[in-house]
Amino acid sequence: SDSSEYHGRADPRGAAPPMDALDAVRKDRSHLWAGASLFVLALLCSALFVSFVADSGERIERERMQSLVRTAAATLESTNVAALAGSSADVGTPAFDAIRDELRRVRDVNPDFRFVYLMRPAPRASGKMAFLADAESPESPDYSAPGDVYDGPSEVLGRVFRTGTAQVEPPATDEWGTWVTAIAPVRDRTGKVVAVLGMDVNAAAWQATQARYRG
Repeated sequence: SDSSEYHGRADPRGAAPPMDALDAVRKDRSHLWAGASLFVLALLCSALFVSFVADSGERIERERMQSLVRTAAATLESTNVAALAGSSADVGTPAFDAIRDELRRVRDVNPDFRFVYLMRPAPRASGKMAFLADAESPESPDYSAPGDVYDGPSEVLGRVFRTGTAQVEPPATDEWGTWVTAIAPVRDRTGKVVAVLGMDVNAAAWQATQARYRG
């Protein structure tokens, strides 16, 4: 028979489907790719949104802690702080007793406060900080006497002393629990930084706020 009668049609032996069927298959696949792209885009946007909201919650808590520690630092009598030598000779002096009373009041006003203390760079230990006064009772095993060198990480404490900018360290866990540490400079009447005030605060509120914002 004349082969021309099959012109433009599929080979009767099944060599290839009609062109309109191929176009339909391609069109169906394009819808799948478009849907997959939109799904991936939605996942990416969701992840970015959750990250943004969680970061907002952390920023709010950080600003709250900075406000707390700056306010506490502003209540300290800077003349008494400047008068401290940072040694055992301070014990029993009016300036030392007054500062200790102020630190205890700061700690006792909020049950979430654990440790409240004053520090200054240690004169004979490069890169380390030394205690000036501590809200803990001298009978407590956790008490730090004036002049005791802090054996923990001092980078943030030293930075606050050098820059005069309050800092908040993220939650850390030790044998006493999980705490957020807020640190602020204490300035004298001329604006010079004479010490740093540190407060270890229960991290429960911080963590609850973070969980709420992530949720």
